[in-house]
Parts: sequence; structure tokens; C-alpha cells
Amino acid sequence: MKHRGFGYLEVPIYEMQFYQVGAPPAPSNQPPTASFTYAPAAPPVGTQILFNGSGSSDPDGQVVSYAWRFGDGSTGSGVTVQHAYAIAGTYTVRLTVTDNDGATGTTTRQVAVGQARPPLSIRLSLPKRSYQVGEPIVIDYNTNREAYVYICDVDASGKVTLLFPNHREPNNRIPAGAHSVPSGGYTLLVSEPTGTETLYAFAATSRLPNFPTSFGGGFTVLSYNPSSFLGSVQQTMQTQFPTGEWAQDSLTLSVVSSAPQSGTLWVTSSPQGATVTIDGTPVGTTPAQVSVAAGMHTVTLSRTGYQEETRQVNILAGQTAYLQVPLTALAQNQPPFAVFNTFPSYPTVGQVVTFDGSSSTDPDGWLISYLWDFGDGTSAAGVQASHSYQVGGTYLVRLTVADNQGATHTTTKMLSCRFRCPPATVGRDR
Repeated sequence: MKHRGFGYLEVPIYEMQFYQVGAPPAPSNQPPTASFTYAPAAPPVGTQILFNGSGSSDPDGQVVSYAWRFGDGSTGSGVTVQHAYAIAGTYTVRLTVTDNDGATGTTTRQVAVGQARPPLSIRLSLPKRSYQVGEPIVIDYNTNREAYVYICDVDASGKVTLLFPNHREPNNRIPAGAHSVPSGGYTLLVSEPTGTETLYAFAATSRLPNFPTSFGGGFTVLSYNPSSFLGSVQQTMQTQFPTGEWAQDSLTLSVVSSAPQSGTLWVTSSPQGATVTIDGTPVGTTPAQVSVAAGMHTVTLSRTGYQEETRQVNILAGQTAYLQVPLTALAQNQPPFAVFNTFPSYPTVGQVVTFDGSSSTDPDGWLISYLWDFGDGTSAAGVQASHSYQVGGTYLVRLTVADNQGATHTTTKMLSCRFRCPPATVGRDR
């Protein structure tokens, strides 16, 4: 401070700076967010429900613990837990998560638990227990829940045949209630041999791998060893399905002879495996044994790669007819033959040349395409094509033809294109 005369003081001004010593204060911890899912969405009583809290998160750290309250007095811990309710009702499930700094987050969801489902059941029934050969039969069955249903027949010889599902009724996912086989559109006829037959019905909440999922004509023969086959089905149900999620039933019926109104047709082919059609109706594949009405019938055999064969067969009531049909393999496709002509034969530069492939042939079908390669980097398509060359020289022209079965053939020709000579001048030299 200085004194200058009277009335004022001169005071110098100094700049001051302040510095913080040590680390800045740590930011406050952000709490975690709790979130969870559960499955199944509509669980019945006694069903184990999977609760999953892996969707929980922490914005500035990590979730280190998961505490569950299931609303029925029970608790649990962990990212995922399972719990089953003993009484139907709606429960408030609470999940509390804790992060690595001790902060917590909580969420709740309502879980509706329904009454326990009754064990799956299936019951077979018939209007009577004795049938004559050739008589129509309707099989009734009842399920208490939606299920996949399979119905088999074991005849007196031990042959196991799948009656349902079949090529007429391939969908065997059946709702609860009363049903019949056949349900319409076709008729089941009792066939030989006579004796005691047994019907078996199996039901499960998903498909049984012991049965086919696609069907050809006729009914599928599953086995000629009924005890082994039925044992394998029961083992599958017992080992792959929980108790109450599968069921079975059976009943027996008697098959008796009747006054012969039909006969039996044995159909074989060489080679076997041909589809057999009688009067327009597929009945199976060779070798096939078919019960048909007495009289004249048209039998057709077809197999991929062989000519279709048709025979007329007279069936006598009560007797067996034998039909053996050799199949003739279809001839292999013969390739086409490409031929073409050009006009003019000796073109000049710039002159339009016509290329004609109409002389090409196919010995066992017809031609469907003509592709031209003119040898100068250009191409065309069609029976006939036109092209002119802009540079003199010799060109390799190529024609490729294709027939209706995909076979091809290519032919080539060398075509010389000359420069056009200038017109001659007539007169005397000067």
C-alpha cells in the first residue's frame, strides 16, 4: 500500500489459485434393477415352474445375489430356481437382487396357478364283440384330454396293423371327447383270418416315435411280433413321458366266417415294391394280399422307373387268386442330335447370315431349346437366328440343342467371312 498525496490509497491486486489435494469423492452407487420370467405361463398345481432372474442388471457393477419369495411362504435363491405350488390360486412372486456395493432392487409378478390336470385316459368301445368277415366295423374311443392317439389291430395270425392314423386320416392330434374310426369318407371291413383279434389304443401328450408320420395307400403293417412291438411302445411311454401324460386301452373281438361273398387276391411283382390299385383304389404295395368282392376287377401296378401294367382279374368267392406281374424298366432317354445350315455359306463382312437348326432331331422326345454361339463373342436362341460379322476371318459357330428330358447335344461348323471386294473400274489409265 502506497501513499500519494491526499484522499486515496493505491492497493495492488494479486491473482490467487486454489488446488484440491487428493482423489475426488466417489460417485454414489446406482441400485440394480430386478427382472424375471417364468415358465410355463399357466402352470397347474404340482407343476415345477422355472423362475429365471438372468434379466436383472446393475448399471455400475454386478448383481451378486438373487432372493426369491414365492408368495406361499416359500423362498429360494439363485439366478434360476424351480418351485411348485400345492394349491391353485394367484401368487405374488417377489425377486430381490443385490449388487456388489450392497444396493438392492425388487420386482414382483403375479403367477396364476390352475387346478391339476387329471391323468390322461383313453377308452375303446365297440357296439358288439363278434363280426363276420367282410362286415363293416366302427371303433369308438374317448379321451379325457387332448392327445396324440394311435389305434392298432392284432389279428389271429399275430400281424400288427396301424388302423389310425392312416392315409385317409393322417392327423392324430385329437381333442378331448368321443371319436370314431373311421370318422367318414371310407369304410373299415373285417378281414380274415378268423379267430380272436385285439384292438389296442395308445394316447400320449406328444408323438410316439414307434409309429410312422407319413402314409401310403392302405394300412401300415407295423410288426408280426405283437408282444415285442407292444412292449416297445409301453417302454417308450414309460421312459419318455411323465406319469399321467400317457395312457392305453385294449379290447378283444371275435372274427367269424360268413357265406363267401369275396375272395383273396395275392399280387406280386418283379421287382417288388409296386403300388397296387384295384378298380382305381390304392390298396398297398407288392407283395400284397387283398380281400376283394367276387367278380371281375382291374388291377394296376405302378413303380417309378417302370412302365405301368394293368391286368383284368376274376375273383371267385371264397377262393384265392394269384397275380404275378413282371415290370418293364423304362428306356433311358436318348440324347438329341444337333444339325444346322448357314446361308450364305461364304458370307462377306457385314452381310446378314441366316443360321437354321430346324434339321436337329430327338429320337424319343422333342427339342425345347436352341442356343447359338457365333464365335465372335455374341450368341442367340431359337430354331433360326441371324447374325452379321464385322471383321473378316474364320469363326467357330456352335449350336447346342436340349430335349424335353434335359439331354443336350452340340455341333460346330467353321464359317469363313471374307472382306467385300471393291467394285472394278473399267477404263483406260491416264
